[in-house]
Amino acid sequence: ALLLTARTMTEAAGILERMLAATPHGQSFSAGLARWDGVQSAPDLLHLADQRLYASKDAGRARITGDQPSPEGARSGQAPQVTAAVPAKSSVTGA
Repeated sequence: ALLLTARTMTEAAGILERMLAATPHGQSFSAGLARWDGVQSAPDLLHLADQRLYASKDAGRARITGDQPSPEGARSGQAPQVTAAVPAKSSVTGA
């Protein structure tokens, strides 16, 4: 688990993308990115991140799955889920 404070979802995803790019030859990782809503418990937040981790793996691995609020989502209280594949580099391959 990685806890990033005072970061937007975009900044957190950027940090994870740089970590993935720096992963040693022949290795990769997937990540589930979740934002604390200010009320949910730590176990609930970890469960959400874990669900997104497995969604990343199911979508092809070497991915980061999270949520990114949109203006519509902010008004409705919902945030659409987005999945971004991190571009593979010669040093980042495999599963």
